[in-house]
Amino acid sequence: MPREEAYAKAIAAAEKAISIDPALAEAHTTLAFLHLSRNWDYLNAERKFKQAIELDPNYATACQFYGVYLLAVGQTEAGVAETRRALEIDPLSIQNNSQLGRALYFARRYDEAIAQCLKTLELDSNSAAAHVYLGQAYEQKGMLTEATAELQKAVDLSNGRVEMKAALAHVYALSGKKNEAQKIIDELSALGQEATSRSYHIAVIYAALGEKDQAFTWLQKAYQERDIFMGVRLKTDPKLDSLRSDPRFQDLLRRVGFTP
Repeated sequence: MPREEAYAKAIAAAEKAISIDPALAEAHTTLAFLHLSRNWDYLNAERKFKQAIELDPNYATACQFYGVYLLAVGQTEAGVAETRRALEIDPLSIQNNSQLGRALYFARRYDEAIAQCLKTLELDSNSAAAHVYLGQAYEQKGMLTEATAELQKAVDLSNGRVEMKAALAHVYALSGKKNEAQKIIDELSALGQEATSRSYHIAVIYAALGEKDQAFTWLQKAYQERDIFMGVRLKTDPKLDSLRSDPRFQDLLRRVGFTP
């Protein structure tokens, strides 16, 4: 299904659910995440997340995705706290456990992210999400061999999901394995723009390769496609740090709706 059609149907379904039951926290949470990821409407996203949590304080998914919102807008410590709250509500959820690893990673608390991901993998060794965030935390600490092993596991367990393959390409680039990184770029490029966040991920790989112009070309494509990752990662993604001082990056932040 074309991305535009999918988002339109999702918004319509969430709004219909709210019209039937205005107190349905699940529908408010869905609409909030669509405001965040598709519309880059941060004010309405925050309003809807808070409304969902007020309606059902024990709905862990609302807390988890509100944590994603807080991390997206740069309130990293609040994002970690909200993600931790989701885990406290449902401590055996593999998703909540892996999402705390994600939150700690984006808060740049890499040692804590590693510990949390290892804890998650004790619960479920087949969690691709835990492997990918563990690998990326290792990468940020310069542990490239360990990172490569974890990211390869994430690719295998997710059946080659775009995000996982891009993460593997990123560590290849940092490890000097440019041919391997370029091979994955070529694979992702061939998927077409409907592949989830393909353009954003290709940009991130080019940033690791030191090819800034190519990185900005693909970030511009991601902007034009209203790539979900532009709304939830652009402001805080550690992998984009090499681009942040460039005026083109500040312009992108502004256009996506962030204060540079």
